[in-house]
Amino acid sequence: MIRQEIIKLDGKVIDKKILDEIQKSEDVKAIRDNGMDATHIGKRWYVVVFHSGEGISVYVNQFI
Repeated sequence: MIRQEIIKLDGKVIDKKILDEIQKSEDVKAIRDNGMDATHIGKRWYVVVFHSGEGISVYVNQFI
């Protein structure tokens, strides 16, 4: 997955398979697990950090 595709996912609820694809991207420096999100009940909040230092938030449903 390339950076532009990943950026389009900012703020979206995704599944674990897409998170795994993001992790494999050469554009991604790290993925931080920020735990359960209070505004997205039942979702785990992750911050995807690019090599430039910029980041986006994505949410993964814990009950799938």
